Amino acid sequence: MPEAVQFRHTSIQTPETETTSHYWFCQARNFDLDDEALTEKIYQGVVVAFEEDRTMIEAQQKILSQVPDRPMVPIAADAGLNQGRWLLDRLLKAENGGTAP
Repeated sequence: MPEAVQFRHTSIQTPETETTSHYWFCQARNFDLDDEALTEKIYQGVVVAFEEDRTMIEAQQKILSQVPDRPMVPIAADAGLNQGRWLLDRLLKAENGGTAP
């Protein structure tokens, strides 16, 4: 049986400052591994997609900075992000004797 074509993408955001983040991404595939043109095409596709999102992300941050105490309204796609925030908040409270830093 031939091996299935596989493509994997991972992106990770890490805080840099209170209002900025680093955006890391990588892709892996199990086909045409020696095709440098394909590698570059895939890379450029991800860069273009991120640049399209950048305007929206920066606009969101601008609004959040103007109203810092505004409650966040999560959607289903935010589940992993929210779990990470809740875990971090719990760990920080435990580290600080039960109070938020």
